[in-house]
Amino acid sequence: MKRLSIIFIICSLFLGCCKQETPQIVYVPVEVIKEVSIEKIIEVPVEVIREVEVIKELRDFASIEELGPWLIKDAPDRHIFLKANSDGVVKLTGVCEDYALQLQNRAFDDGYKMSIQILYDEQYYEHYGTHLKNGQYHAINLVRIGNEFWYIDPKTDEFWLAGYLD
Repeated sequence: MKRLSIIFIICSLFLGCCKQETPQIVYVPVEVIKEVSIEKIIEVPVEVIREVEVIKELRDFASIEELGPWLIKDAPDRHIFLKANSDGVVKLTGVCEDYALQLQNRAFDDGYKMSIQILYDEQYYEHYGTHLKNGQYHAINLVRIGNEFWYIDPKTDEFWLAGYLD
């Protein structure tokens, strides 16, 4: 009988434990404020280095009075500086396209718009009064002043009216 009562006590304890409800998690919001005091401020110089692409705003020449003196700074006897080709060879032919490219680069460096135009024999004859040899061309520069387009001979800095905008 003793065994039976011990089993009964154990079973009743086990069953009593199992009858309890499952615990639930309850969220109670609590505002926590933590006060922090600053003891020392240390200033550290920071150098920010980043590459920025600068897009240069180019402008047209305002007048002939602006173009003329600008061209005088580009005397025909100035040295021509050429970059080497991809094969490392630098060719100085002294031909018109070298002068035209140099003048265009100088205009860009000074903030002006300038293009390069190619004159073939008929166009060349209209201005210079002589013909080019077979298949040759002459490179010149072109600028816009107001509603006018002006040709510039890059070797002599001579300029003349090429036409008008509509």
